[in-house]
Amino acid sequence: MPQGLLRTAARIAVALFGAMFVVLPGSWLVWHSENARFATARRAEIQLILSESRLALDAALTARIAIVRALSAFAASNPEATAAAFDTFAQILSQSLPDIRSLQLARDLVVSHIHPTISNAGILGLPLLSRLPPAQREALQQAITADNPVLDGPAPLLQGGTGLILRFPVSIPGAAGQPPRLWGLSTVILDASAFFDLAISPASGIRLAIRAAPAQGQPDRLLVGDASVFGNAPVLLSMETPGGSWQLAAIPAAGWSAMPVPPTLAAGSVILWVVLSAALFVLISWPARLSAAVARATAALDSARDELEHTVAQRTAALLAANEALRSSETRYRAFIDATSGMAFLKDDQLRYLVVNRNLCDFYGLPAKDILGRDDAAVMPPALADNCRLSDLAAMHGNEVVATLESMGDRHFEVRKFPVPLGDGKTGVGGYVYDVTDRLAAENALRQSEEALRTLYDNAPVGIFTSTPSGHYLKANRCLARMYGFDSPEEMLDQISDIQDQIYVDPAERQSLLDLLKTRGFLSNHEIRRHTRTGDIVWVSLNILAVRDASGAIIRLEGFCVDITARRQAAAILAQRESELRVIFENSPLGLVAYDSAGAIIKCNSRFLDIIGTTLEQALGANVLAQMPEFARNALTTALNGSPTLVESPYTTVLGGRSLTLRAAFNPVAAANSATAVIASVEDVTTQRRQEQKLRLLRAAVEQSPASIVITDHNGSIEYVNPYFTELTGYAAAEAFGKTPRVLSSGVHDRAFFQAMWETLQAGNIWRGELCNRKRNGELYWENSSISPIRNDQGQITHFVAVKEDITAQKQRETRLHRLMTEFEAIFNASSVGIVHLGGDGRVVRANKRFADLFGTVPETLAGQALDAIHEGENRRQALRQEILAGVAAGGDAYVEERFHNRSGQPFWCAVHARRIDPELPEAGSLWVFDDITARKDLEAIREDVERIMRHDLKAPLNSILTLPELVAALGETTEEQRDILAEIEQAGRVMLDQIDLSLDLYKMETGTYVPEVQRINLGHILATAADMLAPVAKARGVAFALPTDQPAVFALGNALLTQTIAGNLLKNAVEAEDNGSAVTARVFAADGRAGFAVSNRTPVRPEMLPVFFEKYATSGKRGGSGLGTYSARLMTECQGGEIRLDTSEADGTTVTVRLPAVVPEEEERGERKSASGGRGDDPPGPLQEE
Repeated sequence: MPQGLLRTAARIAVALFGAMFVVLPGSWLVWHSENARFATARRAEIQLILSESRLALDAALTARIAIVRALSAFAASNPEATAAAFDTFAQILSQSLPDIRSLQLARDLVVSHIHPTISNAGILGLPLLSRLPPAQREALQQAITADNPVLDGPAPLLQGGTGLILRFPVSIPGAAGQPPRLWGLSTVILDASAFFDLAISPASGIRLAIRAAPAQGQPDRLLVGDASVFGNAPVLLSMETPGGSWQLAAIPAAGWSAMPVPPTLAAGSVILWVVLSAALFVLISWPARLSAAVARATAALDSARDELEHTVAQRTAALLAANEALRSSETRYRAFIDATSGMAFLKDDQLRYLVVNRNLCDFYGLPAKDILGRDDAAVMPPALADNCRLSDLAAMHGNEVVATLESMGDRHFEVRKFPVPLGDGKTGVGGYVYDVTDRLAAENALRQSEEALRTLYDNAPVGIFTSTPSGHYLKANRCLARMYGFDSPEEMLDQISDIQDQIYVDPAERQSLLDLLKTRGFLSNHEIRRHTRTGDIVWVSLNILAVRDASGAIIRLEGFCVDITARRQAAAILAQRESELRVIFENSPLGLVAYDSAGAIIKCNSRFLDIIGTTLEQALGANVLAQMPEFARNALTTALNGSPTLVESPYTTVLGGRSLTLRAAFNPVAAANSATAVIASVEDVTTQRRQEQKLRLLRAAVEQSPASIVITDHNGSIEYVNPYFTELTGYAAAEAFGKTPRVLSSGVHDRAFFQAMWETLQAGNIWRGELCNRKRNGELYWENSSISPIRNDQGQITHFVAVKEDITAQKQRETRLHRLMTEFEAIFNASSVGIVHLGGDGRVVRANKRFADLFGTVPETLAGQALDAIHEGENRRQALRQEILAGVAAGGDAYVEERFHNRSGQPFWCAVHARRIDPELPEAGSLWVFDDITARKDLEAIREDVERIMRHDLKAPLNSILTLPELVAALGETTEEQRDILAEIEQAGRVMLDQIDLSLDLYKMETGTYVPEVQRINLGHILATAADMLAPVAKARGVAFALPTDQPAVFALGNALLTQTIAGNLLKNAVEAEDNGSAVTARVFAADGRAGFAVSNRTPVRPEMLPVFFEKYATSGKRGGSGLGTYSARLMTECQGGEIRLDTSEADGTTVTVRLPAVVPEEEERGERKSASGGRGDDPPGPLQEE
């Protein structure tokens, strides 16, 4: 028996140790994995808090940099600012910023201004280069060299304590053509402890340390915190600062610690160990048990009689062993549930406690024996007992785990209950209860922290964002949305899909920013332009961190930005004001010079150098106080002692040796202080004194002025009038004195008119306008008045001066011009022709209604269009531009008849006349007249068709007449007289046939397209032929032809048929105008390069016919007259390059003269040779040419 127990104990020990060797490594691996996740989450939490601290530090530092820049801008724009002005400005900047110890300006690197002066007064006058420690001097030199802000410290301060020192150089423009020069330094001193407290919150749960990034070859420099933080695997972040960078490190306040073993892991490991041990025990003991059973069976067979006793003994031993195992299992189970971190229990089907662990007993404050066998109502408050009963029943009957959260007092418990089979069909309830008060408090604190962070994120005064490298926003706060013009971050994230194209003013700048982030990993105070939602441009300062994955690739960008548009604008305004003051100083009509407290010149403008007659190099630094004349030396000395002075006297300049009369005003910079700098304004009044004599001449000029001049006091009472005022108004000077200009009131202008005039003058402005006044004799007149206020030295208005010009005649002309313009507008708008005014650029200025009607458009829509755009698509558009626009641009008139189409496609004809308005002023433009000649063109086409038909119908019978003489001659013998008559009939017929053919050419002459064949013709012979043809007509009317026979031959260049027709028409008209017994005279002549003929008759032309004598269809009313004779004569003469003229009077009768180009002497000589040789030459003579 003992050996069996020993073997069983050995097997149990082997099973326990074997299971332990399996469970312990597995449990350690699980804990190690969870611990790694715990450490990662803890570091992420510390990094988030550290990022917030860096964000707060960066925002605070950016605000302080803006302050030091504002100080520099103030000093640059006010280099001579007083202490009071600086104190006011500095107080505004440092308001509500407790970490600012002082704001300083150091002119010439010597502290000249400081705020506040309390506890800092001893710093004034401190020379920085000689008194600062070497490290601070090096930072000062770095700021001056880089011309950028530089942050130094923490460093011990001369006024006590340690502080951060932010310095920025102040530069002011140099002299003309010179680069800017260093004025001094602006400094902001921050209390280091108060400044770093902005980032280190005691409630953050971290230990923070900050050190300056070490320069090459230099050790680390701790700024704040414990240096040991950097040696304890901290979370690190970098932060760019002016002139360097900081490294921020953070660890948990209690240090890094491993994750505690979770109760669930411990309980699970124990349970697994027990189960695995039992399994190993069974596996190990199974062969031994099998051998014992075989041995017992064999023994039973061998010893039957001992079977019963042996069996009983075996069963007794087995029962004892089972009882021992049960007790051992119960002990282990009790140890297990007592070791559970929570409270464990088991209830029967009546919900009475069967098992409780030690933690539950401790919670109830009762021993186990007082709890077992009782229900919840006996051990806990009634309300809680009722809730527990409900959840017990739910777990018992639901066959699943029921989890609830119960509260008792200020403690909270997580309860998990599950059904437990008890045998005999009964079911009890088991469960665990865990105190989760601390966990819920931690979760609540975490939730509140997240809400606080979200509130800080949403309400931060800077725009905070997270974006992707591809250009999409992932997160944005309200400030960023408002900065870009959106109502909410959600709207912004919804509408902005591409940051580069929608936000960046220059899309290439985003790629440059990404390149910098790839290289550096972060950007600080990166200033860039952005587009808002409305298209406005704003300036922002970006601070961005590139977040990378394990491979180093950028996965997102996190940062914040500040709207610096106002700062940029303020800096621009300050620079502009500085530039304006510089321009005023340099371009002042007064010589301006600044002396230091010893009397040496430290600054002057170019006007001062011109007055003194020296150069800038000679003037700067010169101390001429001792060499000055006594009056100037006394004045400057008085000003150096704090009292302003004003002197004027002849003066010989010390530096230039010029003799002048100067007026100088010496003003101390610090009034009432001794040893102060002085600014003097110097004016050369030499010319002014010389011009005083000229003032007397000016008065004489006023007296003789052709304009009326009136001077009144500030109340409007007349104090002076010049003689022309009396001449114009009739009021003598004595009558006008003491009166107001109301004495001239005409009543034309209302009270509001004069009220507006008086308000303008009282405001100190010049009033200009036209007034209708009444003369002394009651006559109205108009004057153009300019009334100016005159101020005294204090700026008060003392007098008014009115200069008035009589414009009565001009107003009358303007009235007449207005009437004419009104008439012109009426004519322009009511004209039956289209009129267009083109500007100098060839575009329509205005057009009348008729023009718009022609082209089917509206007049108001034509303004600004080019003329050819109105008839775009026409075939002759190019011709129109060449023929008319070119002619008008050359300054001449132009005319063309053109076919157009209106907007509906309907064709029409227009006669277009164009003329430049003013040949000397091309920009005045031109006027174009469009006359609709469609009806005329239609009539001309009809007339041409009729004339062609008539010519065709007339030629047939006329050809028959031409063959008649030949037929008569063929019939038999004819007498000489009959042959002459037949020849005359044939000649008249042929002339008639030629004239019928010529009638077609008349239309071409009208349109300007006819080109005649020009030849050498004998005008005398042509006149004789025409007279012979009209002899029967003349004879029938009793009118004789008088053709001189002694005239020499006259030759012209022309067309014989056209000239024959002209002569015939003129002779016929002359014959028809005379009565029986009269005579018609015709002669030829040659003079001034012209050859021609004249037809005269005694009867004068009626007066009403004179204007239209050569016009078409114009007739004096004679019977059968067509009105085409003189009209065709004019056309035929002009197409040959000639001219026709009418002279008529009662005394001399009527003479029509035709002039054609004469034959040049060489041709005339050739013609005489041909005549002498019997007409032989190059061309045979025609019937109307030279014989």
